[in-house]
Parts: sequence; structure tokens; C-alpha cells
Amino acid sequence: MIGVVADDITGANDIGIMFGKRGYRTVVLSMDALEANYEADVLVVDTDSRLDDRATAYDKTRQAAQRLSAVGCVKLFAKTCSVFRGNIGSYFDAVLDESGEAFAPVILGYPKNGRTTVDAIHFVHGIKLEDSEFANDAIHPMRESDLRQILQRQTLRQVSVIDWQVIERGVEAVRETLAKLRTTAHYAILDVRNQEDLEVIAEAVRDEKILCGSSAIAEVLPLPPSSQGNVLSTDISSSSDSPGILILAGSLMPQTLAQIEYARTHGVLCYEMDTVSIFGDSRLRLEQRESLVEAVTSAVASDRNVLLHASNSREDVRRTLDTGKTNGLSELEIHRAISRELAQLARQIVDLTNCRRVIVGGGDTSGAVCHALGIRAALVMTEIAPGLPLSLTLDPPGMSIVLKSGSFGGVNFFSKAIVMMRGDA
Repeated sequence: MIGVVADDITGANDIGIMFGKRGYRTVVLSMDALEANYEADVLVVDTDSRLDDRATAYDKTRQAAQRLSAVGCVKLFAKTCSVFRGNIGSYFDAVLDESGEAFAPVILGYPKNGRTTVDAIHFVHGIKLEDSEFANDAIHPMRESDLRQILQRQTLRQVSVIDWQVIERGVEAVRETLAKLRTTAHYAILDVRNQEDLEVIAEAVRDEKILCGSSAIAEVLPLPPSSQGNVLSTDISSSSDSPGILILAGSLMPQTLAQIEYARTHGVLCYEMDTVSIFGDSRLRLEQRESLVEAVTSAVASDRNVLLHASNSREDVRRTLDTGKTNGLSELEIHRAISRELAQLARQIVDLTNCRRVIVGGGDTSGAVCHALGIRAALVMTEIAPGLPLSLTLDPPGMSIVLKSGSFGGVNFFSKAIVMMRGDA
């Protein structure tokens, strides 16, 4: 069995579909479900530690790695954001400490989603990380592109690099370089310029007990045959009697904003949750909540596809931050409060409509919605777009759910997900 420790729910689903579409029965579960037993070839644990402090992230990751080892996982994967946001050093160190291993390759490149690494410099769709949209991330602004420097600042272990020139020489050259680095380093960041580089690396690291990085390597990693059989399917019968589809979007990433606008112009009924009101007069907040619940509930019950999103114009975001900070909240607390409010609305709407088909845009929002809906485990079913699966929850009553990273997916992603959920694909 393979064990994966992921730092957020959308990342857990991202790597889950990489294994799932290769015939591995893949279950994604929360920390709350660690002690439960699920039949699986791959267990992916969401530690929900992206926004935690380093010590908390380390403790959660080590606890998850310990549990995965205890249930028989012989290979461990420390899954991180594909642009290195979060407590990277804590995640990797915790997995090495728990496993007793002293070395791990780090492969962050994800060519199918525009992430490439050249001479340890990371790019997003051809733009240096420090110049990309992630430079202005509200919680983890990425102002540097050198992956070695980013990781080295977060760990006392030694970080090295295997550049594209080695990878270009083939599998044996990469293996020989990895063997040499084991004596001088603990982590080796590998360049990934394209899918061909990724395939060379996958063959070279196939016998490594610990792997670190993004999910892309899991799609091409040579692995033993599945013991559970291929379960990928578009069968969503457990939620086929559900009314309309509920979509929630809390992400402010450009990709999600474009997806919202596309959905709006292609027949999806859209409502905006005014985020300023969350931090202002409590009466206005309650009035908005009641109004949105009534409107969205009515539409979903009438079999409409409805998208409820947080305010996302530049002016509204600025006003929201100003209002929240006036109330003594940090930027992180403000963003978390918005995610919780969307999740609370989702809980009420689902309860009132018996809706069993939910799509969420944004990592933190996805985590909050899963918590509010009591979702602890889900079986990966089929891929909608690279790194974005449709899953079925394993907690009664069953739901079809799609959890989308804010920066992932094409402009028509929500529309594609709706078609898949309705079984029209």
C-alpha cells in the first residue's frame, strides 16, 4: 500500500486522481478518519496544515505518516503545493523523521498544469514564480523562484539539486547522481522542464521509499499492480436523486475568477456573498445569510445549477480586508472567516434541499466545506481535468463532490464538472 500525506484537501485530491486513474483504489481522508479502516491501494491523508505554524504542521504530518506506516504503507509521499506554498521544510522533515530515512528526492514540476523547474528556478506557465500571481498570495506570497533557497530556509537538513543536464542524460545518470548525493545531502530537488523529464525521473526514483513534491510524478511513477482493481468510473448513482448542483467559490485566483464569469455567461445562476458584511453589523450579516439561503435553496430545489461566490472585485477585496483589520483580525483570520461563512451557507443549503452534488473552488474553502458537511473520506472516481477529480464521499449519505484548487482548471471547468456530475459526459 502507498501512503500520501498532503497539506490541504485539494492537494490530496490532486494526487489521489493521479493514482486513481491508473487503477488504484484511492481513498482521501481527513485527520479525523485516521483510525478508520478503508480498503485501498493508496491512502491519502489531508492534514489541513497549509495555513498552520511550522510546529503544528510538523506534528500533524508526522502523526499522519506514523498512521500510514502502521497500516502497512511501504512507500510514503509528502505531497505539497506545486508552487511550494506552506511549511515545506516541516512536511518533509516530519516524514523523514518518522520513517527513519535520511534522503528524499523532491520533484515539484507539474508540466500539465504549467509548473516547470529549470536550474532549480520554478516557473508557472513560463513565468518565474516570483513574477507570477502567486507572488501576491494573501497568506504565502512567493517572492522567490529558487526552490533550493526556499526549502533550505525551512530545514536544517542539506538541500541539493539535480539539474536538467543530468536528467537529459537518462535514467542511469539520474540514479548515479542520486546515489552520490545521499552521502552529502538529505533532499535533492530535480529539474522538470517537460513531461519527458518527468518520465525519466519517475523511472529513476521508482524504488525510493520517500518522495516529496507535487502530484505530477505519481501519474508516471512505475508501481506494482493494483490489488483492489480499477474503480475509476463515472457512476454517480449514490447522488443521482439529488436536485440541482451547488457550486461554492472562495478563491481569488485569476483562474477561479475566470471560471466564475464563464459559468455566469453559460447558464449557471450566480449569487455573490458580500464579504464586507461578514465583518460589519451582525444584523446585516444575518440578513444576508437568510437571503442567500432562501434564494439558493429555491434554485437548487428547482434543479438549477447555482454558484455562490465570495466578493472578488479588487475594490471589494480591499474593503473586506480593511473592515476585518479594523476589527482586529489578521489577513489569515479574515480569509478563514470568509471560508467558514461559505461553508456554513453550504451546510444550511444542503440540509434544506438534500443536495448531494457539490463543487468547491479554493483550497481553504474546500477544507471548510468538507468540515461543515462532515465529509471525512472520499473515494476518487474519475478525472475532470488534470489534478481535479470527481469523488464519492464514504460518509453517509453519499455525495458527489469536486474540490478544486483555486489556480487549477480551464476557464470552463465548472461547466465541465456539472456535465460530469449530471452524467452527460
